[in-house]
Amino acid sequence: MKKIPDFLKGIIRDPRQLNFGADAEIREVNYEPPELDYNPILEAELAKFASSLDRDPETVYYPFCGKDITPERAFPDSHVIFVDNDANCINALKNNKRDVRQASAIDWLPAEKIDVLVLVNPGSGVPIEYSLEALKEQGNICCTDYHSVATRLARRPDLEIKKIIIPAKDDKSEAIEITENLEDYFSPVSTDEEWQQAETSRFQMSYENARKVLASLVTNSRNILYDYETLLEYIKRENPEQDFDIVPIITYQGQTLMRMPNKKLLAKNYLVVFGKK
Repeated sequence: MKKIPDFLKGIIRDPRQLNFGADAEIREVNYEPPELDYNPILEAELAKFASSLDRDPETVYYPFCGKDITPERAFPDSHVIFVDNDANCINALKNNKRDVRQASAIDWLPAEKIDVLVLVNPGSGVPIEYSLEALKEQGNICCTDYHSVATRLARRPDLEIKKIIIPAKDDKSEAIEITENLEDYFSPVSTDEEWQQAETSRFQMSYENARKVLASLVTNSRNILYDYETLLEYIKRENPEQDFDIVPIITYQGQTLMRMPNKKLLAKNYLVVFGKK
């Protein structure tokens, strides 16, 4: 009798059920489990946030999760709900413990209100507002500014910025929690002097580059900040779809335009915590 390969045990009791013919040969198949994603920087930031809570969150909701399992590592004693519309991602996440759902997070919500909503990388221009309805009154939102998620949430009048968590500088240090002057991370520079001194990210306009753009488009530009703001407002009026929340770079008359920097740099790997007002 032919040997049953390990990957078929529990499915086929008798090799004769295979019916491959008398001369058929059964070969072992090495099955490799799908690789899952994990972000150690995000885990450390989420763990820092969790340590500030009075108790472990009962439920953590992770829409647009992809194959990322970071929240379950940061909240090991919480019920984590993973939701994504991609069947491959959901199949990779499935095991006998995880609560995974294949659904569109823009129109699906958990049956019960949740304590923590994790929004890390929902994608450019993807509506995130519906997910907020899952949050308890005293719940928290943990997000980054990938695709301007934190920037979009900071504009909502019903939410408040509670803290920003900055990654550790090295293996010997811990993530840093900031609770003061949080608005500066979401407030654009307001003077030429602030702009000249501001740090810029990859998709933010430096003062010098803005000066060069204006030199080619505007005659006798004297106030760089005022003229650049005016130019952006004009472009948005003429082309409402040109939104920096959706596209980080706008091309106008052959020139590359980007968002002005904020007073303080909100790096993409900073964790921003919001709560309901």
